Order: sequence, then C-alpha cells, then structure tokens
Amino acid sequence: MCSCTIRLPLFLLVIRQCSFGVDHVMPELFGNMTACAYSTNPAWHFVDAILRRKIFPEYNIDLNKGIDDISAGARSRFDWGSIYAAAQYYDQFLANGRRRFAGAYAFAQTTTLAAILEQILKCCRSFQREYAGKISLIPDQTRPSVFTFSRSNILPGSLCPSD
Repeated sequence: MCSCTIRLPLFLLVIRQCSFGVDHVMPELFGNMTACAYSTNPAWHFVDAILRRKIFPEYNIDLNKGIDDISAGARSRFDWGSIYAAAQYYDQFLANGRRRFAGAYAFAQTTTLAAILEQILKCCRSFQREYAGKISLIPDQTRPSVFTFSRSNILPGSLCPSD
C-alpha cells in the first residue's frame, strides 16, 4: 500500500473532516454517473482531478443537491473501460488485509494539474495514456517473465562459438 501526503485545493476535491479519502464522482464502466461516494481509490481521484482542472472545471459536487452530471463531451474524453479495470485492480485485497493501493492527498491551491497527476500516478504505480482523444489509466501490474533461455532453445550444431 502506498501512502502519499500532498496538499489539495479546496475547489478540486471535497475532503471530509477526520477522514483520509475524497468525496468524488463514481462513474461505472461506461461512464454513467452512479453516485457521489467517499473513496480512497486513486483511479477515481485521477478522474476527478482531470475533470476539475482540465475538462469540466464548472463541474460541481453539492452536498445537498448531489453531483452535477458530466456532459456527454466530457464523458467521451475518458476510456472508462481502462479506468474501471484500474479501479478494480487498486481495490483488490492483499494477504495482509489491506487494499492494493489507496490515496490520501492534500495539494496547495497553486499546484499544477501535471504535479497532481504525477503524485496520484506514483501512488498507484500507474501511467496515463491519451490516444484518439481518450484518456486511459494503465496500472503497472505484475507480469510473468518474458522468456527463459536454456540449452533446449539452441538447435544442435547451430551454435559455433569463436574465440
């Protein structure tokens, strides 16, 4: 689990008192708004930061009226499949009973979007990709080794060592 301490501008994400997490929009696999919920999942922090600072700055989370719906144009900028898959990966429980990745941030008002995203992506060992106008979130997951070379990979008589 990763712990990051960073300062968050008040207009970026609403922080609850006495909590380590963020109230934010929770879209589902296809980008449809399902709820405004408290989460420490870095995938949803990533989406919130980009929405608030780049794509839809007028987006609002009202504690009484609920959340503003994201416009179709703003919704179409995200690759929701990759973001949802990353969120599921971050929420997996490890052998020690903790989630794989959780984020708690605090950003200064003047912090740039690039600096915010860098800290969020470092915290969850992921990277951002933008292709064909879609913003994706790709976690660096464990992979099997690519190839193990042994004698069985050499054809008899094909190796001619020279001095």
